[in-house]
Amino acid sequence: MSEVEDGDAEVAASEYEIAFDHVDFSYPNSEELVLRDVTFRINPGEKVCIVGRNGAGKSTIVKLLCGLYQPDRGSILINGVNIDKIPVESMKRIRSVVFQDYFKYFSTIRENVSYSDLENMFDDLKIENALMRAQANDYIAALPDQLETHLGNIEDDGVDLSNGQWQKIAIARACFAKSRFVILDEPTASLDPVAESLMYHTFSEALKDTGYVCISHRLVSAKLADRIIVIDNGQIIEDGNHEELMKQQGLYAKMFREQSAWYITAGEA
Repeated sequence: MSEVEDGDAEVAASEYEIAFDHVDFSYPNSEELVLRDVTFRINPGEKVCIVGRNGAGKSTIVKLLCGLYQPDRGSILINGVNIDKIPVESMKRIRSVVFQDYFKYFSTIRENVSYSDLENMFDDLKIENALMRAQANDYIAALPDQLETHLGNIEDDGVDLSNGQWQKIAIARACFAKSRFVILDEPTASLDPVAESLMYHTFSEALKDTGYVCISHRLVSAKLADRIIVIDNGQIIEDGNHEELMKQQGLYAKMFREQSAWYITAGEA
């Protein structure tokens, strides 16, 4: 891959507005458009959930927002500045991210959480607060070495975790960063529905002063958001809160009813 020069634009602000402006995108070596004329705006501190069917283009929006790819057409802006002009260090201040294929660092719990903000690696209170947000503090408190516990199988005393526990560590890492937006790409894919519901309610409280963009197949998260963007076949087809979209009786309402049916037996209905 060719090298890309870091941006040099200054975005001096304490609050950030995200905007997609008529964005088209196709993956390298493909002519098929994954996103078509996508335009939306996320206000400072706003909680937004992006939903849709598999392959609709939800995770592609996250990859573009993180600067992993460049759009074929249109712009992605932070406070009016194109993100490819913003330095990497500044983008870390603006957003942190949890991907569904998160990385497992075979190092201590302290290091795993603080990699997103190394200056505060030894701030135990901040680390414990991030673990509490991610619902990971209980099982870590039960470990003999707690924050100094080695994870993985490199060290002789290393402890391996379940997929759900590893995912909570990744979420804690995002919460530990000093960013104003947290991006969550299927952050609870390895959790059972009860743990997922608890996680989202904890997120809603812990991130009440921070904006977030959440991608999810399971729509329990959408009800907690300020706004829901529905994408289908690479295009935005609905935009509103849960109550508004249910009244529209469109794709969101159909998906929500179908998922709700998983948890309701014929007798309960």
